[in-house]
Amino acid sequence: MTLWVAGSNARGQLGTGDEEDSHGLKQALFDLKGDQRAEPPGKVLEIACGSNHTLALIRATPQLTVSLWGAGDGSRGQLGLSVSGSSLNMFKRLNLGYALGSHELTMIQASWESSFVVIRSANGDRILSFGSNEFGLLGTGESSLLHGIQDVKIVHLFSNESDAIRVTRLKVGPRNAFAVLRHQTIVGQRDMLVGWGAGRHGQLQMRELNDTTLRGPRQVALPMRVMTWTHPTEVLDLSVGSQHALVLTSDNKIHQLGSNAKHQLPGDLSLGDVCIQRVLCSWNNSFILIQPSPNVWSILSFGEGTYGQLGRDRDISNHSVVLPSLFEVHNVVCGSEHVLVVGKSVSGFVRNQSFNMQATDSIHRKEELWGWGWNEHGNLGLDHNVNASKPTRIETPCGCTWQDPQSRRCTCRRRVAGVWAGCGTSWVSGE
Repeated sequence: MTLWVAGSNARGQLGTGDEEDSHGLKQALFDLKGDQRAEPPGKVLEIACGSNHTLALIRATPQLTVSLWGAGDGSRGQLGLSVSGSSLNMFKRLNLGYALGSHELTMIQASWESSFVVIRSANGDRILSFGSNEFGLLGTGESSLLHGIQDVKIVHLFSNESDAIRVTRLKVGPRNAFAVLRHQTIVGQRDMLVGWGAGRHGQLQMRELNDTTLRGPRQVALPMRVMTWTHPTEVLDLSVGSQHALVLTSDNKIHQLGSNAKHQLPGDLSLGDVCIQRVLCSWNNSFILIQPSPNVWSILSFGEGTYGQLGRDRDISNHSVVLPSLFEVHNVVCGSEHVLVVGKSVSGFVRNQSFNMQATDSIHRKEELWGWGWNEHGNLGLDHNVNASKPTRIETPCGCTWQDPQSRRCTCRRRVAGVWAGCGTSWVSGE
């Protein structure tokens, strides 16, 4: 497995061994007790990005143990105790200074200068936080400067503190955080959405459609209940922007929170019975992945388009990003102001750089990476730093020698195992 990276690298957050921006995809480096390697020490499960720091959750093989790695700025304690006050320009295993015991690392998230880790045991889940406590983001109830690893306080939200609480979703924006907590009630399991941090744009309060009033507290240091579903409703997706958030539930509804100053909230979509697959937020945009029919995928975009973030012409009334009908979307991720899509042709076609269809042999039907939006730091991996206003093919290097003689593109079937996007950064793992 290889981890390819591109984009902003002012504090070494790409983990490439230097502090230079990368306009093309290059390999991240890993420090294994002084031995520098270009391959991660296992399968990369998740990447989380702050302003200038990065967390990586890696499952080692063959032991199957999960460990936390980090790179970039650690000056606010956002890389744990062992890196406090310094920075790393390649990935290093982090010491949380916390005895995990029987707990397993399951999730990671990063805000501007803070980090979050979910640990799981048979007795329930806990959310650990470390780094900056601006806006009360560490979730302890305190707004003052805090040092070391903290426990995000959630037990006060439940009448029975002995209940095993599961964190099914954890998502953070630059200044606030949300978690979905699954707990047992007398009528079965229920999901509760909680939030903390900055809230002056109403992002900690559910928003009624067509309501322009910003409600809710300006700042919350102790996690508060945002919504509890009294009927069997599961939260399927959760995403957080700079001043807004979206929640997708199993009844095919999108719940909207926060500011609509950039027209980033989708409002009443009136999609009828169309299945909503994902909801995603960049800083000032929202994206909705829908599947109108078995072989048709579509991405709807809303919000700011100054840097091409919409992936379409700004005057298109149906909000659809320019994707062909024969492109099967496997994954979509949002960075601060750019979007990456992994997909695959569902017929014997490939596309050129403008998504035009070209007949070809079925050997080309492998996963492809496309992106659009802000590219000032080269974070789209296109070997330049010009913004892309339409989906553009990103070549994913794999190191093999199999190439089509005409297109000169790799024709192997190595899979894009994971893709992530951060603050002017992009991350692709291949296997």
